[in-house]
Amino acid sequence: MTNFSAALQFMNKVLRLPDNDLLKKHFLEDISYRSDQRNQNNRFVGLQEYRIVSKRIANDKGFTVPIEVLILTSSKYSMPATKTYIERNSGKQYVGIVFRDDLVYHFESIFDRFRFWGFAIRIACTTFFNSSNRLNKALCIREVMEWARIAEILQTYGMKEFIDFSGYEKDSNALTAFLQSRGIHVTKIPSPGPLYAHYKYVKADTLVLSSAYQQEEKTYLAANWEVNHYLYWPPEQSHTYEYIYANSNEPKLKTIGFYSHGEWLRRMEGHADPGLDILENEEALLADLSQFLQRHKDYELIIFPHPKERKSERTQRYYQQKLSGVSFSFSPEGTPSAHLFHSVDVGLMAYSTLIFERIGMGYKTFIAKYTRSTFPVEGSSLNALLFNNADTLEKQLLATENESRSKYFERNNLSNHLISNFTNQL
Repeated sequence: MTNFSAALQFMNKVLRLPDNDLLKKHFLEDISYRSDQRNQNNRFVGLQEYRIVSKRIANDKGFTVPIEVLILTSSKYSMPATKTYIERNSGKQYVGIVFRDDLVYHFESIFDRFRFWGFAIRIACTTFFNSSNRLNKALCIREVMEWARIAEILQTYGMKEFIDFSGYEKDSNALTAFLQSRGIHVTKIPSPGPLYAHYKYVKADTLVLSSAYQQEEKTYLAANWEVNHYLYWPPEQSHTYEYIYANSNEPKLKTIGFYSHGEWLRRMEGHADPGLDILENEEALLADLSQFLQRHKDYELIIFPHPKERKSERTQRYYQQKLSGVSFSFSPEGTPSAHLFHSVDVGLMAYSTLIFERIGMGYKTFIAKYTRSTFPVEGSSLNALLFNNADTLEKQLLATENESRSKYFERNNLSNHLISNFTNQL
């Protein structure tokens, strides 16, 4: 059986599972970040997906040296850092990495090509006439080709290990089941942020946790996880900035940094809503922060925009409207926010992986929670950092105004969140 035939057969098997089966349920119902969510209402989204696949150019040329493990990433920008991260933490010397959107399957027979066309036509017709899970079903056209190419690479190089950095995608667990059926060991590495949004159900041989908060979540989520082994590593990008903080100066007092998730812009662009009330919390935070800064004019505000915001002409106007009457500046363009934790005394956020990276490196942070979102979970030590109105924001800021970083961590019982302690104690 060819790799494509095996991938197609397994995907059809998943689609035929009972509707209440966890593998099928998450495959068809989980959020995907690979397409504009407005395509859920697009009758032609199946044909659109076929066009995306047919126009791909085979950029994954293979590897010129023996490879021990294959890594899948959805971020082309971070590929070099991801490769270094795996080499440093796994001890593997020969690591191969592929960018998901570059994957192109090389059909081994004309029959496979006809099978693909037949599958694509079936999905396109189904999604044209039936709106139920339309977008996720249409994405199957793209995914079956990628599964086949991944299986082809693993087989060609005799690899038995696969590492997935896109475990948040809706087909990740089904892909894991497919590869496990072929004797492949699958490791998943989430970002250091909350697992609740994208990892309620996890299928993996090994799951890497990269923040102490994820260990707290594990208590609540592990009942729905099919995981055999856990590893505790630092955040993926930490090796690119740890050295900065080894001998850095203390932040200037009365400096506040707002770390944006760029949710207002994501919504405008049709991105999926992860259901964490990020936009509501960010805009309430900005409103109350504006009040605080108008009362306490000796404070300085620096905004750390999301990379998406850097590219938008609307960003300056957005913050001028939200922070009317307040003086602020943007962090230096071209320098990642994680490299500038020492430039402000206090960081404010609603939701971002930077929460865990900033706390992990030992810097003061507070978290906006104006709604009944699921973050942080009950019993988490991060609950001590919350504020939910102008009064509680002011109390948090004034309480730490002249407080050392070590005292802040001691008072809020956060020492286990330091990256050095998290990765060493487990």
